[in-house]
Order: sequence, then structure tokens, then C-alpha cells
Amino acid sequence: MKTGRNDPCPCGSGLKYKKCCMQSARPETPTSTSNTIQKVLEDKQFESLEETNQFLAQQSHLQNSRVIDDFVGLSPDQIHRFLHAPYDSPHHISFTEQLSKQPEAPILTLFNLLVEALGEEGAKATTKGNLPIKLCRNLADQYWDDDHAYMRKFTSETDFNVLHALRLTGKMAGLIRKYKGRFVTTAKCKKLLKQQGIAGIYLPLLKAYTTKLNWGFRDGYDEFNIIQHSFLFTLYLLQQFGSEWKPEQFYTERMIQAFPMIMQEVYPDDCAYREPDEIINSVYTTRSIERFALFFGLAETERVGKGLPSHRQIRKTPLLFELLHFHTCNERLN
Repeated sequence: MKTGRNDPCPCGSGLKYKKCCMQSARPETPTSTSNTIQKVLEDKQFESLEETNQFLAQQSHLQNSRVIDDFVGLSPDQIHRFLHAPYDSPHHISFTEQLSKQPEAPILTLFNLLVEALGEEGAKATTKGNLPIKLCRNLADQYWDDDHAYMRKFTSETDFNVLHALRLTGKMAGLIRKYKGRFVTTAKCKKLLKQQGIAGIYLPLLKAYTTKLNWGFRDGYDEFNIIQHSFLFTLYLLQQFGSEWKPEQFYTERMIQAFPMIMQEVYPDDCAYREPDEIINSVYTTRSIERFALFFGLAETERVGKGLPSHRQIRKTPLLFELLHFHTCNERLN
């Protein structure tokens, strides 16, 4: 019953045991699952292999269904579903397929501007396969306010980081494509806009952004794939704690608490001037908070303090509550 080094970690992270919870010595963590079952086995006698396997299956189900403090009220089974089947786990999470009103989110603002700019004729792609620079600059003038005027200075689509990510996401979602050398909106996109307005675009963009786009391509950090894979856990944390303003680091700490072995993904050479938890905080707040939760209008932010040091606080928006509902262990037991 001992979990092997190369076996899937019992916590449900999807990582190998040796790269996840093997070295965690904390009590009451998912690492105790195998040990708990092993202790129960010591006092049991079975008459057949079938009876043994049935008992093990029952015990495994019980262990994986129990609430783990480090998962903030979730079970290993729920975490596993969050990581590996975020849009195919109706017993754990429900998404609203059609939002009741037109949501306010930066990604939709920019997408709407892009659709208007493409029009019926589309826009000719550059030799590198990007949107034309004139179009990009026009979009930047409309998207960025005066406080972000410096963001309007660039020489290609890839320099307009947020637009580049949106265009790739739109392609992955089947909303934008290249046809005869021109970027155009697809029939799917036109149909959704006609039937539901910009709200109909939200969920396709969300699914493509979270499951197809590589979040790491936009920054110079290491992979830290668990940050993107656990996007639902981030939204769960916002749902649980986001009614009040909290510093971004609060959510980073909960992330590290749930997936402690992420700390070992930090290369020693990167720690010359910063501690591992500071690096994780930078990566997590950049990818999960700024470029995901804020970009999709699921959280809002305010800066506290003037000059240095200062920090950002975040809280959830009504859109988060409307978009999804988590079915927690405690809820199902009541």
C-alpha cells in the first residue's frame, strides 16, 4: 500500500509523488492517505482477493472524499477534478452557460474592439502572421487610458501583450481565424454575438484561455504548470474569501499551502536576491490574479499605500458569483 516515488500523488495534483507531497512532513495532509489505509489493513483479515480489493476501494473513496484543511474545505477528489476535468465535473462545480446580462470584463472590452476593427472584410495579416500594426495601435488607443499611455508604444502585435494573448485565445476558441491571409471572425463568433451579445463570447474565451493557452509564454518565469492547472482553486479561494479586500499575497499563501511542492520548482539560481515564496508570489499574482481573474472581470483591485512599499488588494466581483457555483463536501453532506 506504500505510494511509490513515481506513482500519482494521493493529493490529486496530477504530479508524481516524488515531485509533490513525498517530502511534506506536515500532519493532516493528503500524504497520510496511504498510511491511514495501511493502518486499517493491519487489523483486517480477508478471505479473498476480491474482498480485499473491494475494501481498499471503499477506504480509498473515504480518504479521497474527506475534507482537507490545506484545501480550504475541499477533498482530494474535488481537487483532482478541479485540476483534470474543470469543465466536466457537474457534481463539483456548475458553470452558467448563458449569463443574464452583458458582463464587464477587460477581455470582453478588448475582444469587442477587435471584432469591430475586423469588420466584415477582416484585416490582412503581416508577414509574421500577426495583426497589422496600425490596427493594433488603434485598439491600444481605445483600450488603454491615459494612465497607461506608455503601453501604447510598440512596433508589433506581440508587443501589445494582452491583445496578442486575446487573439491567440480567440483562435483557440474558434472565434477568430485566418482566411486567405486575413484575420476574420468565424461563423460561430457571429452566431454567438447575434444570439447573446458579447456575453455569449465569455465562456468560450474562458475555456480556451484556461485549458489551451499556455500562461507561461507571456512572462520570463519558469513553467509552474500547477498555477494554471489550479485556476479553479484560485476562483474557489476568491469565492470563499473575496467578499472583503485582501492582499494578493493572501491567495498566494493559500496556493502554497495546498500545493507545497511548488516551492521546489524554484531554481536555486533564481534565489540569489529573492526568497522562493517571493518568486512564487510574483508568478502567481501575475498569472492567476492580474492576467486571469482581473482580465476576466472576476476580481477587482485597489492599490494600498503610496510610493514604496505599496501593495494591491483584491476582492471578487458579482460576475464570479453569477458565473459558477462550487458544490463543496460540506454542502453535499448537509
